[in-house]
Amino acid sequence: MVTVGTGGSPPGPAHGAGPLPGLDGTAPPVGAWGHDPTGRHEFRWWDGRRWTDAVADAGRTSTEPLAGLAVPPEHGVGLDSSRLVLVDAGSGAPAPLRDGAGGHVGWVLPPAPTAPATLTVVDDWNRPAVTATWSPVGYQVGFDRRTVGLVGLRGPTPVSRYRLEIVVGGRVRAVLDATTEDLDAGTARLVGPGGHPMAALVLGLTLEGASYLGIERQVRLPQPLDACVLALAPVLAAELRARHAFRGGPAGWYAGT
Repeated sequence: MVTVGTGGSPPGPAHGAGPLPGLDGTAPPVGAWGHDPTGRHEFRWWDGRRWTDAVADAGRTSTEPLAGLAVPPEHGVGLDSSRLVLVDAGSGAPAPLRDGAGGHVGWVLPPAPTAPATLTVVDDWNRPAVTATWSPVGYQVGFDRRTVGLVGLRGPTPVSRYRLEIVVGGRVRAVLDATTEDLDAGTARLVGPGGHPMAALVLGLTLEGASYLGIERQVRLPQPLDACVLALAPVLAAELRARHAFRGGPAGWYAGT
């Protein structure tokens, strides 16, 4: 965890932050203030085992129960469902999105001639929810008609390894560092400050033989961070397709044997 203050005093505005927690191989210290993983406050207290209800903003402490971070249901709430499955429909075709019960909740539309670098997530009524537009620094995430964050590639990495980071407000808020073997086994995790999991990802085949990429939110996230997590699915799928084509792999995303 990022150590910005230890002991009982909250960090003040002048405190700096060190390396991202859980991403540099260091263990979280016992009793320390770290960047609030929910994004609602500047800092939240880590007691050495878990995040607590104690929060701090501009050096002033207060409390906000973590009960409000209960994960959404797996199905029945459209694109807000905690579990979403993106099914490969082939290059250039809209890819269906399903919830945890297999219900159709939306599509990922491929780039259009008028927006050749943009992937668009739409709901079941064809209303745009999130866009991911390629740029030299990564995919710019659009939400509510504005750019809210970035899904960038960290590298260089081997072809079979995927390192992506989510940046919101100029700060890295989450990182995915996984191999194709991790994705196949369902052990790939998107982690945030403190190394706590935000989402689990898995790659596999449907009963019909189509590749799918599953993403399961493991905590309720505020906007616009949640929009960036939703955009991660089509961005990772695009990377999977590009790299498998480069490797001479299967036509779909799945690289398992």
